[in-house]
Amino acid sequence: MKTKLANILQRLSPRERALGGIALVLILILGASYGLVMPGISAARSAADRNTTAAKELTTAHSLAAALKNAPAAPATNVAALRQSAQASEITVMDVGSNQGATAIRVKGRGPAAILAWIAKSAEFGTMQSAIIEPDASGGAVATILFAGLTQ
Repeated sequence: MKTKLANILQRLSPRERALGGIALVLILILGASYGLVMPGISAARSAADRNTTAAKELTTAHSLAAALKNAPAAPATNVAALRQSAQASEITVMDVGSNQGATAIRVKGRGPAAILAWIAKSAEFGTMQSAIIEPDASGGAVATILFAGLTQ
């Protein structure tokens, strides 16, 4: 195999060998750019877009959390009213229970921003003690929220 290739190269003129070498170098450069550089640039752009989106959601979360901290305590209200509020905000109430003297509500929404917006609206129903928001396998978010001052 090596001798066949050597024989083929021997039969070529110096100009043909130079052009073949240039063509090989250009093919290697194009292959490297399309195989290595382009995917890297695409990944960097995608990461920058995800970072920008996450930063916007974090800013929204911080502003909503600040609004919740400054919200006055609400009078005791019915869990059914909270369920209706969730349904109007396209939030699904998955479970309602009692936890350490507070009412624990587990909800599912389109994302953390949607759940935080609903929590901000829900300040009129009771005082939120804590909230844990986690990503959901379906791309949404699930939250467990403790409210004080709710009646069953």
